[in-house]
Amino acid sequence: MVTTRKPLRAAIIGLGRLGARHARHLVNKIQGVKLVAACALDSNQLEWAKNELGVETTYTNYKDMIDTENIDAIFIVAPTPFHPEMTIYAMNAGLNVFCEKPLGLDFNEVDEMAKVIKSHPNQIFQSGFMRRYDDSYRYAKKIVDNGEFETGVAQLKMSDGVIATLIGGRHAAHGNQVELEVMGSNGWVRIGEHPDLNRVTVFNDQGVIRPSLQSFGERFDTAFTDEVQDFVNNVIVGKQPEVTVDDGIKALKIAKACQQSANIGKLVDIQL
Repeated sequence: MVTTRKPLRAAIIGLGRLGARHARHLVNKIQGVKLVAACALDSNQLEWAKNELGVETTYTNYKDMIDTENIDAIFIVAPTPFHPEMTIYAMNAGLNVFCEKPLGLDFNEVDEMAKVIKSHPNQIFQSGFMRRYDDSYRYAKKIVDNGEFETGVAQLKMSDGVIATLIGGRHAAHGNQVELEVMGSNGWVRIGEHPDLNRVTVFNDQGVIRPSLQSFGERFDTAFTDEVQDFVNNVIVGKQPEVTVDDGIKALKIAKACQQSANIGKLVDIQL
């Protein structure tokens, strides 16, 4: 006898640039889930969700949505400062939670968020780290893990405040490669770019042009899809994800340390 499992009922908070992308994926690409409700402050975004995606019910208050709707999971794609309070409310309401990165801005709030998440071991919480699902990043990590890099790195700070990073190695299996990048506020110059495969180059009266992606959303569209599908699959089978709240806390610590170092002009030690 074949049994058909009902799709997970999901809701989303936030329908901005990334929230809209996740919402479209949930409706058009992700298997095993149905997006039944959405929350946003912009009435035009809510109308879009109803008319274009067929979302049944919309809200301007996320607590009302969580308290009212019969849902299994919620996707939090709201502005970063609200991630902790929304996650805490959703976890305490018995929901499985997918929360976009970063987890938050305040360490105390994020610590409280982590405590609540870990107090609900039977619920799934997953943080959005789309690069973990990108084939190129996975391939690069595999190379590093296999010990196939032989490189030295030095970082220099010039007297005028310019930062220079020197990367040198004696081994280049593909031949010889020398590159220079100068990066500034208005863009950057690259000399000796590495060869690319299957990339279009346009030669016209404007010069030699290489079209590029215009947003991170386009670049990581497949990865965004794969991470959400992984979350849905984890909820269905009751499996905790590889990407956890602890990963988000480590990323936040590193980001905060970088900002602190820039503010005080000194190295900052952190414990991960």
